[in-house]
Amino acid sequence: MKDPHPQRYAPSPIRAVHRVPSSARHSSSSGRSSRLGARRDQTSARSAAGTRRRLIAGDDHACCGLREVAGETEVLTKHPQARHVVGRLTPSVAWWCAGFLVLVSAHVAGAQEVVGRRTFSDHVVVPEPFVEDELTLPSLLHIRRPRTGGERGALTTQIGAELKKRLTPDLEVSVNGGLSHSSSAGDSSVTGFDNLEIGLKYQFIRDPIHEVVASVAVGWEIGGTGRAAAGAEPFDTVSPTLLFGKGFGDLPDVFASFKPVAVAGLLGMVIPIRTTSPDLLHWGFLVEYSLPYLQSPVSDHRLPPPFNGFVPLIEMDMQTTLDRGARGKTVATANPGVVWVGKSIQIGCEAVVPLNSRSGANVGVRGFIRFDLEFVLGEGAGRPLFGGP
Repeated sequence: MKDPHPQRYAPSPIRAVHRVPSSARHSSSSGRSSRLGARRDQTSARSAAGTRRRLIAGDDHACCGLREVAGETEVLTKHPQARHVVGRLTPSVAWWCAGFLVLVSAHVAGAQEVVGRRTFSDHVVVPEPFVEDELTLPSLLHIRRPRTGGERGALTTQIGAELKKRLTPDLEVSVNGGLSHSSSAGDSSVTGFDNLEIGLKYQFIRDPIHEVVASVAVGWEIGGTGRAAAGAEPFDTVSPTLLFGKGFGDLPDVFASFKPVAVAGLLGMVIPIRTTSPDLLHWGFLVEYSLPYLQSPVSDHRLPPPFNGFVPLIEMDMQTTLDRGARGKTVATANPGVVWVGKSIQIGCEAVVPLNSRSGANVGVRGFIRFDLEFVLGEGAGRPLFGGP
């Protein structure tokens, strides 16, 4: 939509430039100088310091940035008219700016993902093998589903949320749900809630020396809690699963470049209760390369933020039918992407690539934003309810 008053954004001087000599920023200079030069240096230094303070305080006239030019610092300050431009920013631009500030300001993940010197990233497809206190808001999946049986393929968007909370240092309870929107050619679109799912996870191995973690989990999808027209099943489903993860930080130094590598996997069942739907074998694995690990335990490559928090990874997700006339048929996807690991937040995004005809022919996208609970609810929310600090 065009702005009805384009002249408001006509080129105009919206910033003033103050040059601060290097001598005003470094206290190591020696020798005599004239009183006039000293007063100029002190005035310039106070101006630069005040500008920096106003930037932190959020003053409308604070500096937009500092830049080195030929041994001097340019302090860029806003013209008063710039406030009108800032006030006209669209919400999407504001959200992108806020996201960028989060990215460049945070740099270390929560303690629950740390095993020895390894910080495991969260995953998009394969569940994490460790227990944690975390809020996922939102998770996202957007893909065109393949045609199955007599049903047409549909363009599907799922938006979900999940809450995880440690009951003890090794036991976690979780609850998640979501909203689905589907539309197919020639039909009206359908929107509705998915079934509610409750989970329980017990971590039985946590080896800091060898960077190994493993757990068993069970999920209970409560049938009938979602909208059937949107794809929610009317029957309950139980999913027992074995989860594991292993970092390679214990490799000899001659293989230092491989120390940031970590693997994780799952092996489980999807068992429908009181229905003719088949049982499924759910299996998968992932391989990731941690740039935060490369930066600290291995060597400092001086990667700038936000790149020093990136964890490139690829996840493989497979489900194989075990009975009911469809035994041995597998749906499989490859999910390459990246997770950014921050202080109290992780952001992940992956492509969804079908690997066979049963999985479809269209590439989709999925992602998440996850927060440590202590970041959302305060410091006490990051502790187990029983038996832990």
